[in-house]
Amino acid sequence: MKRLSILSMLILAFRFTLFSQDYKVTSVELLQNDMTARKTILTEKINGGQQCAVLRISTQNILDPQRDIFQFECDMGSVIRERRKDGGEICLWVSPGIKILKIKHNTLGNYILNIPEMLKGNIQSLNTYRISIVGLKELPQEVVTYGKCQMVFLPYPKDATLFINGDSIGTGTHSITSLSGNYQWTMKHPLYHAAEGTVSLTSGQIDTIHVNLNPAYGYMKIVKAYDMEESPDYEVYVDGQPKGKVPYTSEKMVPGTYDVALKAGDSLVASTQIEIKEHFVSVNNASEMCSTYARLHNSNVSQDVIDTSFQVKRTRHYPIRGKVAISATPEASVTIDGIAYGRTPITVDSLSIGAHQLELSAELHTTLKCEINVEEEFETTYFLRLKRSCVATILTDMPGDQVYMDMNFIGKTPVTLEKPFGTYPIYIVRPGHFGKEEEITLSPDNLEPVFEFPFGQTVNVETGERNAKLYLDGEYMGRAPQQLYIYNGAHTLRAEYGWTVGEQDIDVSRDCQISDLRIVPQMQSPSSFLKNGAFFFTGNLGFVNKGGKIAYGFNIGDIAKGGRAGWYFNIMTNSEFISQLFRKDYSVLNAYLVANENNTATDSQQDSYQDERSLIRASALFGVAVKVAGPVYLRVGGGYGIRREAWKNNYDSWVINDPVSWNSFEGALGVQCCIYNIVFNTDVLIPVVEVFSSNKKLVEFRVGLGFCLKHKR
Repeated sequence: MKRLSILSMLILAFRFTLFSQDYKVTSVELLQNDMTARKTILTEKINGGQQCAVLRISTQNILDPQRDIFQFECDMGSVIRERRKDGGEICLWVSPGIKILKIKHNTLGNYILNIPEMLKGNIQSLNTYRISIVGLKELPQEVVTYGKCQMVFLPYPKDATLFINGDSIGTGTHSITSLSGNYQWTMKHPLYHAAEGTVSLTSGQIDTIHVNLNPAYGYMKIVKAYDMEESPDYEVYVDGQPKGKVPYTSEKMVPGTYDVALKAGDSLVASTQIEIKEHFVSVNNASEMCSTYARLHNSNVSQDVIDTSFQVKRTRHYPIRGKVAISATPEASVTIDGIAYGRTPITVDSLSIGAHQLELSAELHTTLKCEINVEEEFETTYFLRLKRSCVATILTDMPGDQVYMDMNFIGKTPVTLEKPFGTYPIYIVRPGHFGKEEEITLSPDNLEPVFEFPFGQTVNVETGERNAKLYLDGEYMGRAPQQLYIYNGAHTLRAEYGWTVGEQDIDVSRDCQISDLRIVPQMQSPSSFLKNGAFFFTGNLGFVNKGGKIAYGFNIGDIAKGGRAGWYFNIMTNSEFISQLFRKDYSVLNAYLVANENNTATDSQQDSYQDERSLIRASALFGVAVKVAGPVYLRVGGGYGIRREAWKNNYDSWVINDPVSWNSFEGALGVQCCIYNIVFNTDVLIPVVEVFSSNKKLVEFRVGLGFCLKHKR
């Protein structure tokens, strides 16, 4: 049968996963800074109040209609589903510790995800995880049939080439009419860095896109020396092509290394390599070039041309400069690439072309940092506006609490941040405790505000009795007098000293400071003493209405929280039974002769009493105790017991005195009373089978006395 059950489970699992080839789960990852689970713990709990975890289901290569019909089941409790708007993700609120997530889809198939195996760990409460689902089939191309749109591209430089979805559109300004949808564009120019982006068009929309490409070119210059004014002209050749005469300035050139030669008529007077750098002018002196060439090649160049005393220098690179004009509201200090240039409005004409880091700062405003682009051919103008700001400090009553703003971690308390004027929600988390949502407002009235968000406060608690036990919401906190740190919210504070109890409800908040608190315990009723439950133990004595000797034993039991009911276990025995077990003498237990109430053996009239008797008693039963009124409980129990009274005959055999002996199921009915730490009980027990089948009138009376210990809160 067991093999059949296992086989059935395997068949079901095979059927569940048979059609799961159209998608797969690629990853399960913990989102460290995602506070979704923590922010909702006050409202989102699951499976009887457990703090939940959140699974964010991310889907790729799956159409929206198909994504919406995924169904989810897990191996622990229920799943609460919420469709999120941000990114189209599906949010699942689940119990911590789940291992199996069943993903069902009526067209794409089913999938069984083993979470610990893929996550390399377990799902923890108050954490957020992302599960990535990727479709395996190629999606059909969406046909757009509605509204046409227009996009206008304005590039700099104007002869840059435009590409749309990889196709070349041409150079210069373009106005393109197209269908609604998403388009990938790329702008390229040989002497500039390429730029790319995405434009989303909707029906009837005109999008104008300004594209300023960042320069990626340099220049080459070959200049005359002062002593070359009367010298013959030199022709300049770059990579074997004639380019002009010295002094020579090239057009814009792509960065790289070029072969450069100088010729006087048909004679080669200099040959070298010159490196062109991005954003730089590479400057060489013709005289130096000729001198170096002559020395290296033992040239026959006229000594009148070559200045042998001139020190040979390498190619010198000077930045290509541009001009930028910067204005700001309010007036601000200007720093470019870490160098201060003054205050706005300002024009800077000594910047190299390309991208630079601009920083504007003004008193009472947030520092503005941005990138500016400097062009060679015209003045670039920037007009910027700074936002007013405050420098705020966030404190809690303990250092190290985690502070989040817009779901982003910004530091541990104490935290200092600079923000423009306005109102900002923040979220503060104390590890091991719930987080709290707060709000800070920054205004011009206080430019360096300090916000304190205590989680609780310290309260000095005293009682009328020293060393009274203190409990906060049922948790033992120590003995009075005591300083207690109490978290914000409603709480119950309880003091206990012996049989006296004091209790007070308190509401702790930032607006209600409680520095000292005094609780005076009062005498409580016995039933109140048991309202949180108690353990009890009693010693018992047993007496039978027929026959002698006393049995003894004990009760152990427990009253459940609320004090309405409990259970008990009872064991009774006597010294002779224990002694015979210790001696391993089972002659009385194994006796088979039976005598009547006159001590006459029923199977022989010749047996006679030899003045030696034995009584053994053992009993074990289990029962329940139900509250009747106040501290009084009704006890009902059942179990099994043996009572054997025997005497020895003239043949040294043991004879059982049948009227006062039994070996039977036992039933008990009794009453128990708990007066604070003292417990009384009394029970009546009968051997059920013997009483009802043999009409024996046997009753064992039991009394007990013991103690009671309250449960810890």
